[in-house]
Amino acid sequence: HEHEEAQHRELYAWRDCTGRAPSGLQLKRAYRSLAKQAHPDNGGSDDKFQALTAAEKQLQSPLQYNLRAAFVDGSHAAHRASPGAIVEDVRLELVKVGGEPRVRLSLDFSTHAPRGYWKFGLHARGVSSIEYSGDKGRGYDVCCNFLQNSQCTMKPYSELLTQHAEHKDQEWDSSYVTHDCPLTAGLVYTGVVDKPLHVSDDGLWASVLELEDPDGLEIACVAVTFRTVNQELQPLGAGKAQL
Repeated sequence: HEHEEAQHRELYAWRDCTGRAPSGLQLKRAYRSLAKQAHPDNGGSDDKFQALTAAEKQLQSPLQYNLRAAFVDGSHAAHRASPGAIVEDVRLELVKVGGEPRVRLSLDFSTHAPRGYWKFGLHARGVSSIEYSGDKGRGYDVCCNFLQNSQCTMKPYSELLTQHAEHKDQEWDSSYVTHDCPLTAGLVYTGVVDKPLHVSDDGLWASVLELEDPDGLEIACVAVTFRTVNQELQPLGAGKAQL
C-alpha cells in the first residue's frame, strides 16, 4: 500500500494556499506601479497596458489568483495558517463518466465554522480557466452534497415555490429537508468536488478549492497541480517542484 500511495502521489502536488491571495489594496498598488511602466506615454504600449488592466481585473478573484499562482514557485510567499480550518490531506484523480474525463478532488479538513460555502476552479496552463462560484459568486453550500456520504435532501420544487410565494424562504436552510450541518469542531470531514475538464488539452493543469464561512471570509484553500496526456494523469516530474 505504501508503494501504491507513493506512486499515486507522483501524479499531482498540492499545497495549502490559505491566505496567499493578495488583498484588493495590494493588487491596486501593484497595478498602479506596473501601469506606469506599461503606459504608452512612458515607453510602454497599448497592448501591454490593456493586458495589464485585464490581468488586474481577473486577479481580483482570489480563486483566479490562486489558479495562476499554482504554477509559480511559492517559496517566497508568506504563508498564513487559517484560524478557521485545518487541511489534513488532499487527493486528486481523473475519472471518466460516460467517456467524459472529470476531476475528482477530495479534501480532508476540520473547521470551527459550523457551515460555509465552497468554490472551485480549473485552469489549463496557457489555455483557459473555468470557475464554479455559484449564484452571485457566493459559492455552493458545504451543508448539502459536498461532504462525502452527504445526508442532504432537497424539498420538492412545488414546496419551494409555495415557500417563496409566502416569503418563507429567507433562512439559509429553507430549501432542505435534511442537511449535513452544523459541522462539529475537531472532527475531520471529507469534502468532494467532481467537475469535468472543460477543454481537451495535454499539459499542466491547476485546480483550486476554497472554503469560506457564511460571511465570505476564507477559512481554507488548497491548490493542486497535475499533468494530463490523452485525458489521463501522467507524472508531474520536474513540474512538481512548482508547488
